[in-house]
Amino acid sequence: MLPVMISSATDAYQSAESKFGITKKCIQVLQQYHIPFYIFTKSSLIERDLDLFCKYSDDCFIVWSITTVDEKLRRIIEPGTPPALRIFETINKFVESGIKCCVNIDPIIPFITDGEQQIRNIVNKCQESGLGNISGSVLRVRYDIWPRIRQVLELIDLSWAIKEYEQIYGFQEPILHENNLTADERYTGKVMSNLKYEILNRNIEFGFEKLIAQISRTKQECPVSLQQCKISEFL
Repeated sequence: MLPVMISSATDAYQSAESKFGITKKCIQVLQQYHIPFYIFTKSSLIERDLDLFCKYSDDCFIVWSITTVDEKLRRIIEPGTPPALRIFETINKFVESGIKCCVNIDPIIPFITDGEQQIRNIVNKCQESGLGNISGSVLRVRYDIWPRIRQVLELIDLSWAIKEYEQIYGFQEPILHENNLTADERYTGKVMSNLKYEILNRNIEFGFEKLIAQISRTKQECPVSLQQCKISEFL
């Protein structure tokens, strides 16, 4: 059985979780039925459940999504997220508790967070925290995402880059369709090569496929099927 992936699209540890505790209850269900899992988050609220993860450290891991360690940029790009310094304090607590941890540098935003020094700064912080796995991917642009990116470019005096986005992503304004647009291979290849160089140069592994394999179970090892799990008992 492959592990359950929690919250790749939206954060399971948003502020509402501190009141309702739904994510915590879901984790308790997964643990009760011995189902492996991993969680994506940008939040430090996950510290609340540190004891749960400690009891289950062989069968789970945490992936922190980090966009930048530049505090001025973070306040513009992701004003609702904790400072990177706070996130790395949380990561350190999990690492020291023996819980497998990764960082996903995502999204890497063209002309905003894609610089060599920007990437290097994040990788350096990961290395200082003792992380063994880092992943990352370039921003995908969509009709509802582009206005926000354009606004950020204007706020940080990079209006000239708007035309560059049209070239890299192959669109003309306005973007009317709902499909994600990916950056062209030449740009993506350059950015990802730089990221992988920084990672591998520090003997850190790119991606977390091996961690997924480590916590995966065979059918024989799983005492129950997912259909038998009754989350309603915890809600």
